[in-house]
Amino acid sequence: MTTYALVLAGGTGARFGAATPKQLLDLDGRSILEVSAAALATAPGVDAVVIVAHPDCRAVADEVAQRVPGVVAVVDGGDTRADSTRRGLAAVDAPDDALVLVHDAARPLVSHRVIADCLAALRQHDAVTPALESTDTLLEVDATDRVVASPPRDRLRRVQTPQGFRLGVLRRAHAAAAVDPHAVPTDDVSVVLAHETGASVVVVPGEESNLKITRPDDLERARQILTARRVVGESGDV
Repeated sequence: MTTYALVLAGGTGARFGAATPKQLLDLDGRSILEVSAAALATAPGVDAVVIVAHPDCRAVADEVAQRVPGVVAVVDGGDTRADSTRRGLAAVDAPDDALVLVHDAARPLVSHRVIADCLAALRQHDAVTPALESTDTLLEVDATDRVVASPPRDRLRRVQTPQGFRLGVLRRAHAAAAVDPHAVPTDDVSVVLAHETGASVVVVPGEESNLKITRPDDLERARQILTARRVVGESGDV
């Protein structure tokens, strides 16, 4: 069964506050985008990677594709995350029974364990996402910041990527979302839940190190994690 991975780098990283899109910033001598693409491309079970890049990042993305074996295409991203996923899917030349992983380029430290767990879950389910338990109580508020609900913490999860899908399931869900004027999804599992009735969607354990680089302190933390991994590797204490 063929497995594609879409690496989404279509945003501008406005919350990061840098003059350069965050996916182009340096992380251990490589761009965040290249580290993310390589993590997926070298994972056992992943056959091909498609980079979905913001037009301002296209030249760098093309260079990454030349350096990282397994990257088979680079396409321009869309105005929204959902648009970018759809453009990535359009570049996937595979039947509906193939598998696809959708990963945020801003999560460069994803491990092969998380990727393997996602692929294993797709043997029995239609969609999967890595997720972490919530250690904090979360509140639901309205537009005026008035608290309207306190959902049970034991039923809440913090979502990560890559999210995995049977390709046909994700294609159908996004085709429906594209013509839904009320659809403003922030991830692809939400698209499937909203538009593919009856799909089996599960979670697998994520990792705290699979952080999303959103602000400058996230990038510093990622560098610290890489330094710690290097020390562990050199000591042989694995």
